[in-house]
Amino acid sequence: MITSVTQVPCSCSFLQNALNDERFPIGFDAQVNEYFFEHKMSDGGTLSIRLLHCPMCGGVASHSTRDKMFAALSNDEIQRIHAKVGSYKSVADVERELGSPDVDQKGSPDSQIIRILTYKKLSKTADVQFSIYADGRIEGAIAPKHVATAERKRRAASKTKSKKKL
Repeated sequence: MITSVTQVPCSCSFLQNALNDERFPIGFDAQVNEYFFEHKMSDGGTLSIRLLHCPMCGGVASHSTRDKMFAALSNDEIQRIHAKVGSYKSVADVERELGSPDVDQKGSPDSQIIRILTYKKLSKTADVQFSIYADGRIEGAIAPKHVATAERKRRAASKTKSKKKL
């Protein structure tokens, strides 16, 4: 997570004012309480860059709530996952050690990634993903689980248990 080098809040209101002025490419994402610079690309896409500080006064732009959307990963859990997943040379190695993935996706035709294997049940707080490249390389990544997804599953399980009791 990126943190600010200062705790001094923005004092000039530039970002709030820029939101209402179409001359400034500034946006605000209320879901995570973040300001961002938005650039329209020539291909029609949009590039968004999070603003940590006000460009005028240097104060903290806002206090993001993004980290509350994801489970916290302890160093012990990261090390446990690393020890379990090891380093694999082939998809067969991955599947032999971990079983079938929970999600098996085709890669993007625009990238060198031909397949993405995601394991969601190796950890309560993290998903493990393996990107398989056209040249045979395999890269693993550990990502914190989205908290809203975990909360939804807990509620659904709780409702199922309640119905069984009736």
